[in-house]
Amino acid sequence: MTNYRKYLYPFAAVLLSIALAACAGTREMTDFSIVGEAPGFEDNVLTLAEGESNLLGGRAHFDNETTDSVIGALINWSSSDEDEEYVSIANTGRVTAVSSTTLLPVPVEITGRYNGFEDKITVDVEPSGL
Repeated sequence: MTNYRKYLYPFAAVLLSIALAACAGTREMTDFSIVGEAPGFEDNVLTLAEGESNLLGGRAHFDNETTDSVIGALINWSSSDEDEEYVSIANTGRVTAVSSTTLLPVPVEITGRYNGFEDKITVDVEPSGL
């Protein structure tokens, strides 16, 4: 008598995997948002003093109301401060206040792009010498 179990169990496992994958469906990304490590990041505004930094990342939002974290290195970063006079942004998502003014906060817009979506935040560099 032939032992069919050694063939039946792997075949059943493959069928079960296919069925579970079909039931799970696919997710469509619907939005992207920038997130920062605490403290200093609130309501899409990050406040930094000269020399301070914060690691930015992202959150991918999907049509099934789930989210995934996105590490900063996977996000395409750009800054309105192209000369990095006040703020620098590294490819890893590390944003650093390079220098500040003596009178007014300097707002710099940081844009993060991921998988066809983008989000923007403002980095306020606090004035020094007050």
